[in-house]
Amino acid sequence: MTGKFEFFRKVPALPGIIVTLVLIAGILLIRVLGNPGAALKFSPDTPSTLAIIGINSDLTLKTEKYPSIPLGGIVFPIDQEARGLVLAALEKMLAGKECRIEPDPYMTNNPQSQFGFYIYSGDRFVNLELLREGYAVSFLDGQYVFRNEFFGAENDARKLKKGFWANSAGMMTALRFMTLPAGSQDMIYAALAQSFPQYDTAAKPLQTADIPPPDSGTVISWENAGQYIGKTVTVNGKIVLTKNTGKVCFLNFHPDYKKHLSAVIFSSAFQRFPMNPENVYLNKTVLITGKIVEYEGRPEIILDSPSQIKIVQ
Repeated sequence: MTGKFEFFRKVPALPGIIVTLVLIAGILLIRVLGNPGAALKFSPDTPSTLAIIGINSDLTLKTEKYPSIPLGGIVFPIDQEARGLVLAALEKMLAGKECRIEPDPYMTNNPQSQFGFYIYSGDRFVNLELLREGYAVSFLDGQYVFRNEFFGAENDARKLKKGFWANSAGMMTALRFMTLPAGSQDMIYAALAQSFPQYDTAAKPLQTADIPPPDSGTVISWENAGQYIGKTVTVNGKIVLTKNTGKVCFLNFHPDYKKHLSAVIFSSAFQRFPMNPENVYLNKTVLITGKIVEYEGRPEIILDSPSQIKIVQ
């Protein structure tokens, strides 16, 4: 017996230390299991496609593994009746479906970020669709990949009087100002008005006639792209043909893509764009900004960021 306990005589505090460590580990395990969604992180070994089993009252998504996944880049109204309508819309779109959930690359470097995630259901970019339908306003405090696209979608919904902009415009306008960074509302709104001159009180969608002519800036028709080789311009037109090879995605303005302008997204930039961009932009009228280069005798614009392309209609 003396030999068996000789070690503990030499280190009398060891049993107490072991018990303490076990208790601490147990507490930490309970805390992790009790709220796994609070630390939702995506890494190469973590599945990014999850089944949505429900929508929480705070308008976050619920899965088997993660009980609370927030949507990034958008802000919902605080009015309970309005939130009930958003909840119904989310349930209709997502409940019981497999969704792809992606972090914003700007936010993954900030472990304290509460930004949320981008949600894709099939070809639907849910965050963007909620803005287009007038159910939310865009998040403007900070930089993220879809900042311009989200604000543009919000603006279009306001002009078209969609969703809450139809009969609760005052609520949405108040929400817009409330969610601007504290202490800088006037400055930021002035910057927004300069960057997005269409953000005014006119309740009409952006039409081709609203786009400034080429001599007042850089906006041109896709048909004239060949005349601007080597120049950075904004091209207006409809994407009529697309193809994604897995290595590159082509957005074509004409069926005869070998002779006419194409916008090109390489696979290295895929993660920054909506999933399946060949479907997202097909049959959409867009504004694309970038340098026009010549490739095999035809004009081409390389897209590195989703901020370069805006869906107009």
